[in-house]
Amino acid sequence: MDIPVDSRPDAERPLSVRPENLVPGDPNADIAPDRNGYRRAAVRHVKQLPDLNHARQLLYASNLGVVTFRRPTPTTLEAIHELMALHPESPAQNRGEVFTRHVVPLDVGPQERPHVGVPG
Repeated sequence: MDIPVDSRPDAERPLSVRPENLVPGDPNADIAPDRNGYRRAAVRHVKQLPDLNHARQLLYASNLGVVTFRRPTPTTLEAIHELMALHPESPAQNRGEVFTRHVVPLDVGPQERPHVGVPG
């Protein structure tokens, strides 16, 4: 069993759950390995705690799911599971946003196909 993870970049997730930049003004910059850098990382983690109900793996908040399918290539099939919810601090009040999005490949290779037949 695999538990999928929402792999969208933070910029594609709802604004209300995007983490604060570690370096103000630069979303891609990392912290310096010093006391100030570690403090910034700790502050960011603490600010994200209230948003744990709107996570990338499991969406604990009440939600509505939409499942769609797509063929990114003629030989592959993917299921897309989007979970929409409301966040109390969202600028899009009264409108669900996709907080968790899983893309799961549905094609199974020959070595992974289950044995079909009568056990015995």
